[in-house]
Amino acid sequence: GAITVRSDLRNKADADALAVAVGAIGLGASVGIAQANGTSEAISNGTVTGGGSITVEGKANNLADVYAEASGGGLVTVNGHVGTATVSPTIRARLNGSTTVDGAAQVLATSLGRAKAQTESKAGGFAGIGAGVATATLSPNVTASIEAGTINAGSVLVDATHNDHSDTNYYRATAKTEAAAVAGFSAQVNVSTATANATTTAFINGGVNIDTVNGNAAGDVTVTALGVNTAEAFTDGLNVGILAAIGTTQAYAYAQ
Repeated sequence: GAITVRSDLRNKADADALAVAVGAIGLGASVGIAQANGTSEAISNGTVTGGGSITVEGKANNLADVYAEASGGGLVTVNGHVGTATVSPTIRARLNGSTTVDGAAQVLATSLGRAKAQTESKAGGFAGIGAGVATATLSPNVTASIEAGTINAGSVLVDATHNDHSDTNYYRATAKTEAAAVAGFSAQVNVSTATANATTTAFINGGVNIDTVNGNAAGDVTVTALGVNTAEAFTDGLNVGILAAIGTTQAYAYAQ
């Protein structure tokens, strides 16, 4: 029959931070951090004989969402809001040793992931000062390999994927910062950074002996690595100063 070796990692991290400051002098800060990492590893070593097929599969579906808000009002209001979401797991599938099966030998490393960071602030008063930073990083390491031994099978597939055939509106790195200030003197700094840089690797070492001959026909040997990296960054600032207003908004998105 079929032989399956599987590791399935599912991590979800949610963080919410809220700070409200009201007074003659209002000082508020909110910091949210969400991390969904970990390791999913499936390995077949030793000797396998007599199976119909073999599948060695490492899987992961990791999600990190963070929301941070800092708001206030007063004669002087200072707000800071920082949100950091990180998804950086390790997913491995490896087939070693001596393996003999009638059908397919498959080594699959599969990653799904999302990192989302959002910050928001509102400030009012004679002087309003605010700073917001949202950072989302989606950087799994995905590896599928046959590193040693002898493989006798009808076909061989070594496949490493990240966010393949997934909804890229959901599975991606997203950073968003929103800030609004209305004051006699207003100063706002807002920065959003989204990074999607998954690493996908699939290989068969040169010393591995593979035989897919069945009668007069030979089966396929396929090695594929595919990563879909999607990053999106938003920064939205409303800065109104009756006497003076100073502000900067910056958004950076990196898909590598």
